[in-house]
Parts: sequence; C-alpha cells; structure tokens
Amino acid sequence: MYMSEDLKPKVGLITLSDLPSRALLGGIEEREEIISEKHKKYKAFLKSKEVIVVDAADFVERKQGWVSFYSSEDIQKAVDVFLANHVEGVVIGCWHWSEPMFVVEIARAINKPVMLYSDEDPAWAATCLITAAGASLWETSPNRAAQVHERFYGDEEGSLKWIKGICALEKMKAPTFLLWGGSYALRT
Repeated sequence: MYMSEDLKPKVGLITLSDLPSRALLGGIEEREEIISEKHKKYKAFLKSKEVIVVDAADFVERKQGWVSFYSSEDIQKAVDVFLANHVEGVVIGCWHWSEPMFVVEIARAINKPVMLYSDEDPAWAATCLITAAGASLWETSPNRAAQVHERFYGDEEGSLKWIKGICALEKMKAPTFLLWGGSYALRT
C-alpha cells in the first residue's frame, strides 16, 4: 500500500549509552557493536512498517559503526536534528545503561511524545535504565510529554501502535486551513 510521505509517521530515533571508560576499554568495542546491531534491527523494523525514521546517528558524527550517544553536547546536536526535521515523537533506544538525565534532557528540549524502548535481553542493563529514566521523567516532569512517556520491552508491534497513535495526534494538532463553500464565497 502506498502512503504519502506527509501521512507517514515520523519519529526521531536515538540510542543512549554510558561513557566509554578506560577501565572497560577491552569490552567497549564489542558492547557498541551489539548496541548498534540492536538499534539497526529496530530501525529496520520501523522502516519496514512505513515509519519515517530520523536517526540521530545518521546526522551527528559518531565513531565508525557506533550509534550510541553519551554526552550532553552530542545529545543537543541530535535534538537539533529532530527539531529541524519536525519529528512527531522520539524513540530512545535503551539497550544498555546510560545516565537517566540524558533522557530528561531530550524530553525537555524536544517537548514531543517520548518512548523508551529496549528488547527483553536479560544480559543487558536495559530494564535498569528504562526504570531509572522513566522515574526521572516523572520526578522532574519537564513537560506533559515526559509525564506520559511510554515504555516498551521487546514489543515491536506495541511500540508501532504507540508511534502511529502519537504521530496521528501530532498531525491533528497541526494548523489546517479550510475553505468551505463554492467559488462564489471568495468574491466578496
């Protein structure tokens, strides 16, 4: 089924991670490869369902092959990309631990619906991050979108329904100009 680009849902996608530290350098490359794989798999799922994905990693310079963000400066660049591309919501990939306040920074700056997403891999700290970041969003409440954020663990179809719903709502909020009546109404 063909859908006009204007009608397709449009979301920003960003994956967060913690700062690569010298103490963990041996496992950093492997960790980032796995995070990137999870991110790209979810992005491919969304694109296969006709969702326009504005991937922050495609616009903000990252280390070759990496998609994760772990500094306030880079997160601000990602937010600028989302705002410039008029996304209707933001999906935050929470595959591994990151600073929960990065999620709050994004929610505060974008002021659009926010979803925290991860798979159900028990070997990763995703559940901890989603719980901590969600609690931070509730506690700081920078805006209504943060208060009513959504969380999904491995439920791709459920997350897709949320994306379609919030994008439809955002489209309905957009100003619309309507002329009612025939051409005679324009000659006054």
